[in-house]
This record gives sequence, C-alpha cells and structure tokens, in this order.
Amino acid sequence: MALKFQCSKCGADMLVKYLHPGETAKCRKCGAESAVPGDAREIPNEQADIEIKTSLFQEEKKDAAPDNCPTCRYFKDSGDDEGYCHRYPPKAEVFSRYPAVTALDWCGEHEKKA
Repeated sequence: MALKFQCSKCGADMLVKYLHPGETAKCRKCGAESAVPGDAREIPNEQADIEIKTSLFQEEKKDAAPDNCPTCRYFKDSGDDEGYCHRYPPKAEVFSRYPAVTALDWCGEHEKKA
C-alpha cells in the first residue's frame, strides 16, 4: 500500500510507496522534507501509479528531467523499463530481491546520481 498525505511546507499532495509513518519524504514540488504522518491515507499501489502518471502529465514534467528512480543514485538499471532500488537491503520476509521500480515510482528519499 502507498501512503498519501500533504507536504508540511507547501501543502502539495505527496505519495510514497516504500516509506512508513515517521520516516522522512522529500516533496517533489518544493523540495522540503516532511515526516510521513501516522494518519496518512493508505491507497493501493495501482491507484498511486495512476495518480503519479496523471500528475506527471499535468505538470508537463516529461520534457524536464524529474527526480525519479532512474535519476537516483540508489537505482540499478536492469536493462528494460525497470530497475532495482538499492536504498535498503531486501527483507527476507517481504522481498527476496531489491524492490523493482520504474520512472513513475517515487520513494521520497531521492538522491541525485553523482
């Protein structure tokens, strides 16, 4: 499940798929860091993907290089349309490998590649 909440600085909607309440996410709009609140609304990952696609098209970020997984230092390309996030090691009880991510994913902990 993804978590949806508002940025504490600018009020923009924020969606995170891999963070939990209390962890820090970076706002795509203003860049401020906000803690994921305990009362963040849970939404299915499929719905989060649709909302992310819609917002990217509405903001016309296709021509700009957005801060997304393929531009992050933790992203390891798998040679197709996805790659693997190496921010945290896989947890054996949850994942047997690093989580697969695409250009539409956003964890809130993006760090630009050097």
